[in-house]
Amino acid sequence: MEKHDARRKPRNVRQSRRRLLDRIADALSPDVDEKPSDSFEGKEVQCFLCGRWTDVRISKKDRPYFVCDACGIQVFVRGNKGIERLKEHVREES
Repeated sequence: MEKHDARRKPRNVRQSRRRLLDRIADALSPDVDEKPSDSFEGKEVQCFLCGRWTDVRISKKDRPYFVCDACGIQVFVRGNKGIERLKEHVREES
């Protein structure tokens, strides 16, 4: 006879909860129509520690980030809202 672990929820409950959370996240976050690699190509941002200009790069997961060689920091922008804010910031700087 198979024991039931009371702490672990059945698979269908976990999957439906995950789908619900995905739908909520999609509804709350703004749509990003274009890929970040399209809008950040050739753009620069200023390092917030030292003020030097550095190129915006695109990660393997198609998210923008930048590396300041002078400071040795890496800044990754992961969320859709953050990507939108970075786009606005880059536009203001251009």
